[in-house]
Amino acid sequence: MMKGLIEFNDYSLIVENIDVLSNINLSFEEGKVILIYGPRGSGKSTLLRSLVRLNEEIYYSIVEKGEIFFNGKNLRDFDVKFLRKQITYVDTSFLEAMDELSFKGFVELGFRGNDFSLEDFSKELDDFEILRNLDKGLNTPLKCFYPADKIMLLLFFLSVKSPQVILIDSILDHLDDENLERVSRKLKTLSCKSTMIISTRFHQRFLPIADLLVVIRDGKIEYEGVPEFFVLEG
Repeated sequence: MMKGLIEFNDYSLIVENIDVLSNINLSFEEGKVILIYGPRGSGKSTLLRSLVRLNEEIYYSIVEKGEIFFNGKNLRDFDVKFLRKQITYVDTSFLEAMDELSFKGFVELGFRGNDFSLEDFSKELDDFEILRNLDKGLNTPLKCFYPADKIMLLLFFLSVKSPQVILIDSILDHLDDENLERVSRKLKTLSCKSTMIISTRFHQRFLPIADLLVVIRDGKIEYEGVPEFFVLEG
């Protein structure tokens, strides 16, 4: 019987004849902040992308073994468009793409088909510390935003859309301590509505907000459990 919101059941992924993920068994509960920690090339991004079936669009040849369940249903049985409304994936390419947009262009893409006004969302925008950056109103270019402010804007959008799961793939690793602290506080608040899965190469910076720590190396899980125990085992 499935017990978690997300379940990896003996899941393996072979990309172009290379074992990228091997025999992954994980269970993620709803409303938690899960930290996926590993060095570059460990498989953490591939693990996150597997939850939105993005690997099959990136790589020419993949073979999957085992199963992934979401809400008790096999991930392969979901319509991809529907799945990606329930589970949202963001990586550094989102921050790079934002440089080409104004705030107006961003909200037109994000709120496609819906009217948006600064007045209607002024409280939320202020809460996410975005309003202070809109010196040109809707026409403010996002390339003027600092990386932390772009991330806060993404989190604002995600808070409005409220997917069941948010996957944050290594976009927080280069924030300084001050900005990481304010972003982390917002992530913890958002986890009340959306389960957060964050990948990083610097686990110690995120331990204060993590409910579960997963350590991955060479595509294999080395640790899954309470962050404090991992630190003590050190």
